[in-house]
Amino acid sequence: VAASQKPMPEGGQPGQPGQLGLPLPASEAATQGVANAIEAQRSTQQIADLVSDVRHLQLDLEYHQQKLDQLLQEKQGNMQELKTAKSELVDAKKRLEEQDRLLKHRQVDLDHLQEELRTTSLLSSAPQAAAAEGAATLDALRSEAAAKDSALVVSHYELHKEKLMRDRLEQKNIKLMERMQKLMMVVETMRRD
Repeated sequence: VAASQKPMPEGGQPGQPGQLGLPLPASEAATQGVANAIEAQRSTQQIADLVSDVRHLQLDLEYHQQKLDQLLQEKQGNMQELKTAKSELVDAKKRLEEQDRLLKHRQVDLDHLQEELRTTSLLSSAPQAAAAEGAATLDALRSEAAAKDSALVVSHYELHKEKLMRDRLEQKNIKLMERMQKLMMVVETMRRD
């Protein structure tokens, strides 16, 4: 008779607590309460982890934005340096061309003086008065030739200095261009990320 008094649950299993309104035993209710508390704690922990991840991502974003701004400023500075170097290079080229032109003029003058010296030496067989005058002219020509020779040496030295400066500026220009290209690659990489 006791077996016939137990109600049958929906699943067809007789006597399972918690189904069909039967009360759960105290130990099962406590176990389910603990499981619910654990599930709530997991949800809270997941939310806290997600909030922490969002904060980390915000910090990374701020860092990369600052880095991008810094690289853009650096790029602008490099562009300005490049522009300055280019203008200095153009100026150096102009000065070099001017020095070349002056050097050619001095060479023509020197060739002319040497020709005059040869002509004067041929005329030295003239009378004594002409010889004295020729000696004075020869001395004047020699001093002029010496002055022009020294000016030619100075011009060669200045030309050499200009060439060295031009080479340095060209090297600096190349380095700045390479650096600018590297910065552009970094900026493009950061934009893609």
